[in-house]
Amino acid sequence: MRAEATTHGHHALCLSQARAVVADVACHGIAEITRACAVIVDRTDDPKEAHSARALRGILEGEQT
Repeated sequence: MRAEATTHGHHALCLSQARAVVADVACHGIAEITRACAVIVDRTDDPKEAHSARALRGILEGEQT
């Protein structure tokens, strides 16, 4: 599954790929995880999933500054 979740350049992640990236954060960079979180927030219908993705993105964006 990791090969499917890997992004290259400006490749857009689908929701399932974004979920795979977030589920396996140890194998991905901060930028890729942050992008995956944004995809989840934009596309999920699950408020809890969106909240978790927002929280993780906030933590990661704080670490980049």
